[in-house]
Amino acid sequence: MQYKLFISVHAKSNLESIIKYLRINWSERVVSDFLDKLVKITDYLKQNPYMFSQSLIKEEVRKCSVTKQIIFIIALMKMKKKSR
Repeated sequence: MQYKLFISVHAKSNLESIIKYLRINWSERVVSDFLDKLVKITDYLKQNPYMFSQSLIKEEVRKCSVTKQIIFIIALMKMKKKSR
């Protein structure tokens, strides 16, 4: 089953800041490697978000390490089916 992935405005802003930081302080190669990891992780999330570590506080929250310094926090939400 393929899941949909939504990113919050806050998360998008953080991600843009991380990429900007990498471009300024590192190299395009580092940015490219980071984005490659990000694509792989989002593919995994779409396939099976339950493969990532579960929060001890909230059952529907998972965490995923992108790098040693960056962790994705994922909230799993059930989508309501649209009535016809």
